[in-house]
Amino acid sequence: MRSCGTRSRSVASVADVGFSIRRGRSGRRSVDPAFISACPPILMHPSRRGMTFVELTVVVTIMGLLAVLGVPRFATALHARNTRHAAIQLASYVDYVRNTAINEGRSTTFSVDATGDRFWSPDVDFPDQAGVPLSVLIKDRFDASLEIKASFDSATSVSFDLEGTPNVGGTPLSNGVITIGTRAVVYEIRIAVGPGSAAITEVDDPDVNALSNP
Repeated sequence: MRSCGTRSRSVASVADVGFSIRRGRSGRRSVDPAFISACPPILMHPSRRGMTFVELTVVVTIMGLLAVLGVPRFATALHARNTRHAAIQLASYVDYVRNTAINEGRSTTFSVDATGDRFWSPDVDFPDQAGVPLSVLIKDRFDASLEIKASFDSATSVSFDLEGTPNVGGTPLSNGVITIGTRAVVYEIRIAVGPGSAAITEVDDPDVNALSNP
């Protein structure tokens, strides 16, 4: 059996082992098949090196820093979005109760319960649920950290007459505002003195004592 000789390279060559090259009938040269079977080419594989302990430690540290810095920011952004969504929905419900008074030619009432964190109307149903009085728990509907409070000339309920004009106990409303949010993000929904839509305003520098949740 022929020896493959010394293989110092990735593929054993004919010159390495001294094999002659045969000439075929067509005049073409070819390597002796015995050489090919006895000395198959050696394939070079790239060296594989695993991560060192130091490299692994650096990666874990970076991932930990990203988690510490990224998660709170994501939570804050999500909370701010939920608060804004709650304020928009709240304002739309106020307008809905007012428009019901105008469209149906009767008085309607909108109330806020700060203790129960909800707003409701005793005489207006949900838009898509006939026979079900409007009542929304803000912690369940929007965000568990939200709080709500209202002052309609120091009262917690406001009524709208058949023209949509707000009043408290029969006296025209002079100042009506609903506050929703936390100490970090606060929105105010102000009710126009005359007929009109509720206006939403984000409080730039909220009073930290106005609401208890951070």
